[in-house]
Amino acid sequence: MNKGTRVLALMLAGAMLAACGNGFSGVYRDEMGVSQYEFTGDGRVYMSVMGIESAGEYEVDGERIVLRGPNGTMVLSRDGEELVGPMGLRLIRQ
Repeated sequence: MNKGTRVLALMLAGAMLAACGNGFSGVYRDEMGVSQYEFTGDGRVYMSVMGIESAGEYEVDGERIVLRGPNGTMVLSRDGEELVGPMGLRLIRQ
């Protein structure tokens, strides 16, 4: 492989990696407005629970959203336009 071909291959690989997002994003809030989760397309999540804000990362695993933040790991499940979490938590897409 010549130098030009290697450079082109590296550029294409970089473009493909940059284009690879998890395709999941949006703002989800519980009915009473006590908690809100904002998911960005690059794997970050911004959480606000009872006025306390934190940030973390998430990954999509099928119908599950795995959140990792300063308080540990939490798993949410997709249910249509809602996310369902522990202890009856239901987050509605805004």
